Amino acid sequence: MAQFIALGGVSLKMDYNESVGLVDDDGAGKSTFIKILAGYLRPDKGIIYFNDKKVNFKSPMDAREVGWMLSTKI
Repeated sequence: MAQFIALGGVSLKMDYNESVGLVDDDGAGKSTFIKILAGYLRPDKGIIYFNDKKVNFKSPMDAREVGWMLSTKI
């Protein structure tokens, strides 16, 4: 079976109070990316920084505790 990489070489920088929309083709990894940032999934590798500090969210509660808020409103 072929190996599938959902996210590879992803980089995102956001400023305080900035809103960002993710747009791409179906199956491109948008939902996976957001689930990792929100603590629902853990990345296989890579580093996530929040407010210039390395974070390792093990749950959505971890993400909320540092102030990470997601909105799905359109």
